[in-house]
Amino acid sequence: MRIVFTSCIRYLDTHAQREWNTIREREPDHLFLLGDNIYMDWGIHWHEPKIKPISFFRARMRQMYNRQWSNANFKRIVNEMTLKNGFHGIWDDHDCGWDNVKVASLKETQNIKKIMYSRGQFYKHFPLSAAHNSIFYAHDTELARFIFLDNRSYA
Repeated sequence: MRIVFTSCIRYLDTHAQREWNTIREREPDHLFLLGDNIYMDWGIHWHEPKIKPISFFRARMRQMYNRQWSNANFKRIVNEMTLKNGFHGIWDDHDCGWDNVKVASLKETQNIKKIMYSRGQFYKHFPLSAAHNSIFYAHDTELARFIFLDNRSYA
């Protein structure tokens, strides 16, 4: 069984992302995206406030997911791996906010709405995590059980 682990997908709009072709050439059985599948804070300057209205958050998240999932090289490997039931992922800090955000510390109503929206977008793009369990999900194969942990929600 061939497994590829990746994380931290932070590309500029103009990057072709040919690395995905290199991965495809290895013919993996499973592709694990282990967080930071998009970067919500990429391109936002450090001096800008981290607290943005939910309308900004939703638009930005849609933009970031659409940009990544529309890249031809990434899309090709995602489609191939999905057909094999081999496309898996877990979300992390940049998937729902800024660097090192701790979801449990986000108590305000606006932040809870942001997290719920973030999870909804994540599940839309990672169909094998369909259990929608915020703590973990598991995927069984003939050879192994893979458990994907959510380190952010209750950290």
